[in-house]
Amino acid sequence: MSAAQQTHPDTQSRIQQSFCRGFQSYNDNAHVQARIATDLAAKFKSLVGETRFRRAFEFGCGTGFLTRELTRQFSVEHWTLNDLVAECEPHVAPYFNTSNGAWTFLPGAVETVDLPQNCDLIASASAIQWVSDTPALLNRLSEHLAPGGWLVLSSFGPGQFYELQDFGSDPAQMSYFNADTWRDMLPEGLEPRHIALTRQSARFATVRDMLVHLRNTGVNGNSQQNWTRSTLTAFEAEYARRFTGPDQKIHLTYAPVYIIAQKTTS
Repeated sequence: MSAAQQTHPDTQSRIQQSFCRGFQSYNDNAHVQARIATDLAAKFKSLVGETRFRRAFEFGCGTGFLTRELTRQFSVEHWTLNDLVAECEPHVAPYFNTSNGAWTFLPGAVETVDLPQNCDLIASASAIQWVSDTPALLNRLSEHLAPGGWLVLSSFGPGQFYELQDFGSDPAQMSYFNADTWRDMLPEGLEPRHIALTRQSARFATVRDMLVHLRNTGVNGNSQQNWTRSTLTAFEAEYARRFTGPDQKIHLTYAPVYIIAQKTTS
């Protein structure tokens, strides 16, 4: 991917600042992201069963939700982990030891860093939506897959945070695609084995708790929303009126999409 196609440096800076506010607060709040990573690994496991890989590459590893699941369930000779935020490295290090393969950490934007060649597995959970040119990245990833290799991703679909979209603003401007669009974007030679869009509802005691969740999980890292006291109060009241469920909880919808594809050509 060319420099013009990669995520804008200002956006990268906001993302880094958002995720670097506190890794512990992320882990404490990112329950949906953790469940998505678990579901993604389980879906992949159900497709391939007991499989050994020579080289695996995970990008956007964060604090290691998907890393944990993959290292538990698959045998890999060498892992390469990547994240835009270099400070993620010590958070994923505990998932590796002499029994589950060697590993290296590669900081930087996945669009431009030097990726490992001939990967048998490329995986990522809840990260690719940050990329501004998804088809270009998919082509790049495909070029670094070995024949028979697997691309295992989760992202988010158009229904992501639809409640916030009803207010005319998103916590972040990201690339959200439905299942059919993902099928169309896959480069030639990458055959879809499982693509599905789902819904998960996060629930909060108050609207303010929901906003804290968005901040602490970094999903507003591309947001430029500036609240005043009056606009925040008005937003909280209207959101609570419209999106309080029968359980008397504030609802926020996640729309994860799972993409598993296999490279069938050299």
